[in-house]
Amino acid sequence: MSDARTQVRLFVEQHQQDGLLYTACPTCGKHNKLMIGPADEGGHWYKCLSAGCATFGTTDRVGTPAAAEKPSAARTTYDPYRARKDYAGLTDSASRLLGRRYSLHEDFVGILCTGRVMHSWVFPVYDMYGRERGYVERASVQKDGPKTLLRPYMSSGEVPMVSWYFPKFHREDVPVCIVEDQPSAARLAQYFPTVALLGTSLPQRALDEVRELTPTRICVILDNDAQAAAANLANSIGGIAIPMFHEDVKDMDNENFDMLCEVTRGG
Repeated sequence: MSDARTQVRLFVEQHQQDGLLYTACPTCGKHNKLMIGPADEGGHWYKCLSAGCATFGTTDRVGTPAAAEKPSAARTTYDPYRARKDYAGLTDSASRLLGRRYSLHEDFVGILCTGRVMHSWVFPVYDMYGRERGYVERASVQKDGPKTLLRPYMSSGEVPMVSWYFPKFHREDVPVCIVEDQPSAARLAQYFPTVALLGTSLPQRALDEVRELTPTRICVILDNDAQAAAANLANSIGGIAIPMFHEDVKDMDNENFDMLCEVTRGG
């Protein structure tokens, strides 16, 4: 961990800029998986977003977190995307493109994505009541740097930065699903209440939101490269980990997706 701290210090010194920074993790080597941000107490905090990698700490100290989310970590906050000069609303052709790409009904395309900024889609981050608490820029073209960038409106001490999606109908006997990313969440939310972690860890405040729904059961469905993290998360919250051996939820063909939904229902 001390080597990671030293490398983070050097990286921050070389990249003097505000906001979040992303670089390769010095422990697991995953490209652009180490997230770095300014800490309340001065210096910077860092955390690897790769499943199974425990690298995290600050430039002043390191340790093992007591919870999935580091309580003292500060987030740089951002203005709403609609205030940006480069923002453009979602066109009909873009809506059809995203609908085909992620197998979404038209209504859910408009919930998942509200437009574009530069070469990225805008995916709002929603609370349980549909209010936006930030957004994610998801690259729409191949480019250097991270594929997604989180832009929260509030500090980490106020709300968990997870995104909720709900079916158009209401039933009390359905499970709540936990997935990694927003496209997967929007696809599952056509049938089940679903929360996107925007990673592989579940902050305590997000778990409180899940339990507020009093679900019949909690299904953890993480990407196929995060099965150990899915099992650990399900075990820690009394949920069920549904294994994903090949494709992620957002990439499944309709036949396999229907099978996943049947397993999720408990059939």
